[in-house]
Amino acid sequence: MVHCSPGLAATSWEVGNWYRPPGARMMAGQSMYEQATYSIVWAVYAVLIVIAGFVLKYRLLRVLGLLGLLAILAKVFLVDLSNLKLLPRVLALAALGMALLGVSFLYQKFTRRSDQS
Repeated sequence: MVHCSPGLAATSWEVGNWYRPPGARMMAGQSMYEQATYSIVWAVYAVLIVIAGFVLKYRLLRVLGLLGLLAILAKVFLVDLSNLKLLPRVLALAALGMALLGVSFLYQKFTRRSDQS
């Protein structure tokens, strides 16, 4: 788990470089699109941790991945949605709700399958 953290840090650094000219400060004036990109990248990372937990049959990885998703969910509600107008906010919440339902459905399905074997 710890050995994957530099990869996430490097990916986050690259996301920052996509949105800023060379020499600009890292946290200065982040756009709505940059914040959304961070959320997407971190969510994909958390889902990969959950998948690794199922593949390796290691419960701690699954729990850590779900905790990561919980932290990203808090960021989306507290940071990302505060910058959106009404219609994009409704669409973002609908997409987030569908994604959470999908993750919970797959988690339940794979948990039952791993318990049976």
